[in-house]
Amino acid sequence: MEQLQWQSYLLQSGIPARAEVLELSVKDSVLHDYLVVYMWLKFKYQDRVIYQQVGTQINRKMLPKKNQLIHIKFLPENISQVLVL
Repeated sequence: MEQLQWQSYLLQSGIPARAEVLELSVKDSVLHDYLVVYMWLKFKYQDRVIYQQVGTQINRKMLPKKNQLIHIKFLPENISQVLVL
């Protein structure tokens, strides 16, 4: 599936959760105020603690900080599919 299709699918079908930002790495500016960001996230699902690396584009003004809680959606059948809200 293409990126936009995955995002749409995750918005509709993903499980909502709150994740803690463990590490954050800003790479490049992509378009105007949007940055390419890689994060290690920690969240819980069914009494399991999950650690997952996520790459995304985030507006500079919305950039989370280390240890901040953020909202996500993910697919339990494929934990690597995470959408940062």
